[in-house]
Amino acid sequence: MSSQICQNYSAEVEVTINCLVNLHLWASYTYLSLTSQDEWGRTLDTTETTMALEENLNQTLLNLHAVGLTCTDAHLCDFLESHFLDEEVKLLKKMGDHLTNLHRLANPQAQLGEYLFERLTLKHDN
Repeated sequence: MSSQICQNYSAEVEVTINCLVNLHLWASYTYLSLTSQDEWGRTLDTTETTMALEENLNQTLLNLHAVGLTCTDAHLCDFLESHFLDEEVKLLKKMGDHLTNLHRLANPQAQLGEYLFERLTLKHDN
C-alpha cells in the first residue's frame, strides 16, 4: 500500500523502507529474548545469532541505499550514509572481534573463558 502524501518518493523505496522497519522490529524482539541467557545457552550461540541479525540489517540498509541510487534519491542516500551505514560497519567489526575471541575460547573448559569474556569485555562495552 503506497502513501498518498509522498512527493518524489518512489514506491520501490517505500517498500524497501518498510522491509527495513520490519527487520528492525524483528531484531528488537530477538534482542529482548536474549536477556534470558538460560534459554539461549552459551555466549557464543548468542553472539552468533546477534551477528547474523546485524548482518541482515546491514544488507537491508545496503539494499535500500542501492534502491535510492537507482531512483536518484540523493537525500535518502546521504541520510543513510550519514546516520546508519558507517555505524553499522563499526558495530559489525566490533561484534566480529568479539566472536573471534569467543571462538578462540571454545574448548572443553570454555565456561571459565566465557565468564571472563562476559565479565571483562561485554561489561566494558556498554
